[in-house]
Amino acid sequence: MKDHMNIKSAIKRNIHRFILSEESGLRKLFRKFPIGMRNVKTALAVGVCLVIYYLAEKQGLANNSDAFLACVAAIICMQDSVKNSITMGISRLIGTFFGVVIGVIILHIDVAFSNDILHIVLIGFGIMVIIAIFNEFKIPKAIVISCVVFLMMTLTPPSAGPFVTGFQRLFNTVIAIVVAVAINRLIRNPDKD
Repeated sequence: MKDHMNIKSAIKRNIHRFILSEESGLRKLFRKFPIGMRNVKTALAVGVCLVIYYLAEKQGLANNSDAFLACVAAIICMQDSVKNSITMGISRLIGTFFGVVIGVIILHIDVAFSNDILHIVLIGFGIMVIIAIFNEFKIPKAIVISCVVFLMMTLTPPSAGPFVTGFQRLFNTVIAIVVAVAINRLIRNPDKD
């Protein structure tokens, strides 16, 4: 029993020394790799999205992939200023919208013909269309996310049908944009805003 107490006490001392002492490992780590406000705000935005989707999942309104997509969108939308977060959020929303629309079109063509080779060709064609659209309209920030959403639509079978799945993708993006912009606005960075 006494050995158990000594071990427990030694563990507590070492944890205390590691975390709280002036020359602790964590303090050294944070001095070497400082955590800035954008880092904190990004983590907070992800946390808020997780809470929202945890509660929604308990009500049967969402699932883990919805939470994952919202967290990714929140990370992407959290920028160094509120203005940049809004700009990135708009690009993200436009990219998601076009990825969904082109994905739904390709899925409907794919279902009509049900051919594996055609499926592969259509996916390549869809990627080319997305890139061409965003290059033409000079919105390069939306290309990657649009292609990712498009691939998610066409490579992972939509469980609820293409239109419902597409709407869910857009809704998850809107939630994440609102969370990221709200946190960025509430916790201001005086050097950037």
